[in-house]
Amino acid sequence: MVMEPPVHAPDSGAARGARASLAPDIVRTTREYVDRHLQPLRESAARGEAGVAHARAVAAVFDGLLSAYFLGAWSCVRNRIGIEQPVSLLAVGGFGRSVLGLGSDLDLLVLANDTSDPRVRELAEVFLYPLWDAGVSVGHAVRSPDEMLTLAREDLRTATTLLDARVLAGDAALGAELIDRGRASIFDGRVNEFLDSLAGEMSERHGRHGASVYLLEPNLKLGRGALRDLDIAQWALAARYRTADFGDALRAGAIATHDAEVLESAREFYWRARGVLHARAGRRSDRLTFDEQESCARAFGFVDAGAEDEFAALAAGSEQFMQSYYRHARAVATTVDRLLERCRSAAFRPLDRAPRSDRIADGIERFDGALTFAEHHALRDRPVQALRIVELALRQGLPLAARAREMIADCASDGAWCEALRSDPASGPAFIRLLSHGGSTALRARGVPVSSAEPGRASVLAELHDLGLLLALVPEFHPVTGRVHHDTYHVYTVDVHSVAAVDRLHQIAGGEHADTFALAARVLAEIERRHVVIVATLLHDVGKGRGGDHSKIGAQLARDIAARLGLAASECDDVAWLVGEHLTLYHVATRRDLSDPATLASLSERMQDVWRLRALFLVTVADLSTTSPTSMTSWKARMLDELLRCGEEVLAARDVRDSRDDIRRQLSPEVPAADRAAVDRFLERVPQRYLLGTPASSVARHARAVALHADGRPLVHIASLDASDGADLLEIVVLAPDRPGLLARLTAMLFRARLDVHAAQLYPFVGDRSDRGVPWAFDVFTVRRLDDDPGALTRLALRLPRDLAEILSSPSLPEQLEDDSERRRPVRSSPAIRTEVVVDNLASDKQTVIEVYGRDRPGFLYAVARGLYDLGLTITLSKVNTEGHRAADVFYVTETDGGKVDAARFEAIRERLRDAVRPPES
Repeated sequence: MVMEPPVHAPDSGAARGARASLAPDIVRTTREYVDRHLQPLRESAARGEAGVAHARAVAAVFDGLLSAYFLGAWSCVRNRIGIEQPVSLLAVGGFGRSVLGLGSDLDLLVLANDTSDPRVRELAEVFLYPLWDAGVSVGHAVRSPDEMLTLAREDLRTATTLLDARVLAGDAALGAELIDRGRASIFDGRVNEFLDSLAGEMSERHGRHGASVYLLEPNLKLGRGALRDLDIAQWALAARYRTADFGDALRAGAIATHDAEVLESAREFYWRARGVLHARAGRRSDRLTFDEQESCARAFGFVDAGAEDEFAALAAGSEQFMQSYYRHARAVATTVDRLLERCRSAAFRPLDRAPRSDRIADGIERFDGALTFAEHHALRDRPVQALRIVELALRQGLPLAARAREMIADCASDGAWCEALRSDPASGPAFIRLLSHGGSTALRARGVPVSSAEPGRASVLAELHDLGLLLALVPEFHPVTGRVHHDTYHVYTVDVHSVAAVDRLHQIAGGEHADTFALAARVLAEIERRHVVIVATLLHDVGKGRGGDHSKIGAQLARDIAARLGLAASECDDVAWLVGEHLTLYHVATRRDLSDPATLASLSERMQDVWRLRALFLVTVADLSTTSPTSMTSWKARMLDELLRCGEEVLAARDVRDSRDDIRRQLSPEVPAADRAAVDRFLERVPQRYLLGTPASSVARHARAVALHADGRPLVHIASLDASDGADLLEIVVLAPDRPGLLARLTAMLFRARLDVHAAQLYPFVGDRSDRGVPWAFDVFTVRRLDDDPGALTRLALRLPRDLAEILSSPSLPEQLEDDSERRRPVRSSPAIRTEVVVDNLASDKQTVIEVYGRDRPGFLYAVARGLYDLGLTITLSKVNTEGHRAADVFYVTETDGGKVDAARFEAIRERLRDAVRPPES
């Protein structure tokens, strides 16, 4: 129903007279009343003490105020100009359900049989203007019953108004008549049309506010699984079964006890969180931003106020708060989906009464094109039937009936039933078979989303998780269900990420993402004991949320889980090893020099054999590529591929081959004959590690650029990158004489050109340049433009060569980079990120490795490079990486004499670099 906005509008003279006859201090009195009654509620909400009872208390404050106002206005209008027809005041929307946020609007309906009577409008004005003058936010509509019913047939919001409406004041019979007529003419006999409209609204709203439950900054009211979805469930039950709330629906047998508990628990949590948001903002506020997540975590008691490490305590508290949110949102999303399916049925059937149907297996039958259980006790007595019905549904291409889903979800909430399921020796093998099922799933009716799936996808494993069977079989997943990292790099909860990682293996095996994961597809096709890799992928993060090193903790848990699922002892060892090492390849690929013999020697020692290397490679690809939509860049994919090839050769006791011949073969189809000589010369001048980490297409592009600048002058070359690395990223290649501080100079140049460095690789370049005897550097930067100027590329092509010449000729580095913040792209809010500096003399035989982590920002790399220059250190290799808003930069350095850094300098280096990259105080 469209409400007239809570703003002033021209009123009639009669209305002004009626208002004037009211007490002259009514506005002041109203403000005092509202403040007196709401202030204690604001204070308790800010402390996290709100909830449904609190929302009802807020509504009650306005119930009394509005009733008194309406009766007063009625008396004034009746005494001044008379009013003969009955008029009713109804609360609608959330206010109609008697729940109200501190900053929410009051939605009202003034109901009269003849709305053309000017006295009805004057009554509304006399009633509303003092409220508006006092700052009370009121939305209203003036309608007749016939107008409401006509609108309700065409407008979903008006239809739901009839389900929420309650009489506040005035003629109670008129309001009750509207509600009764609405049920008879709008819902009775047309419920499925209404339910379809609800489902359509929900889908459209999710499209606008995020189709995934697991958004980093979800909307507490309009997001998937949030408060509005609870309203959808309540409206659906009210329309089908004429119930007033979830408790009423439970008493009527319309929903299972477990579903009622899920919905009521989520409602209480959401209203507590909403109370914090509204109290802090002093107005309506429903978005759980990173800042508000931290505030809610404090109010809910998730943050240890006395912790020594305040940073860690706040991050851990925020993660725990959001874990609770995601658990509730996921449970609401799956429950509401089931309820909508159930309410679409033409008639209600209790959970323990089986419909007549065709028996297709022991205890399982087909009804109306879906599989269900013949009797409720059959599932209770034989828990493994929950897995059998899923296997049958996949085999026959049929969905599970809503009734079957409810029964499984209800049983899966019973600890004794779950224990019985795990104890059945048939359960583990059945779960492994389902886990290994890589085909499409038909377990749900068309259009019903899967809450545990990667957005836009459904899978057997995601279905098992939504049904509660994953947690029933692997209770060790409870601590990671709904658990999220308090950062912008890990965009899914741990459980959803784990499901998505398994799904990614099935997608690769099925030929998806062939360009990105060609090597992974070949390895997956060839590897033996694929089910071991799949189990390890599912369990790779199971150790999170328990304190300590999650890889080591997870390895211990994974061995026990694998044994319980029926894997052989040697397979359990392999699963545990893969879980314990699942971060190793990523860290080596992105933080170590792959051409360093020490790197490969250490890797081969940890891998032990080729099968484990290949299995770990597959786990790593699945893990990294599902961490976030942008986590697997083409550079990371290339580095992992090359690491696998190098590792295989070392484990086979062969020297690492030179990649030049391989690159020549890859380039031959795409390099014109005229360019091949230039490419050959280029390949002889770049180091082996450049070839290991650079795709053939990029090598060809770089070679052509260098060939065009063969006169010995420094080179700047700009290219747009493909969509796999981000459509807004550019590649800047610089070829210049090497010198101390070169990286700092180049990053300063890029900063001043409004380019933010996203990644960087530095290489020595050996060649016959005109400056003989002077070493040259070949550096490749991946940058993001800090403006949206369509002409920026043209200007960059003209500007950067001039800037390069200038910074190379300057005798000194700039002391600091001038602040250009007013012209930069706004930075999205994000959680606090710890600044860390690690100095390691063991990772390389000849160099010291320095790792720098902190909040990424324009100028971050310059700050590090300048710090290293000031420390008198020479950079021989850098791997600059960005993980969400976290910079993860690694530098291989030496002293000026070419030796490793003395350990006595480590603390000074750490202190200098921490100071250099620490974010400025806000």
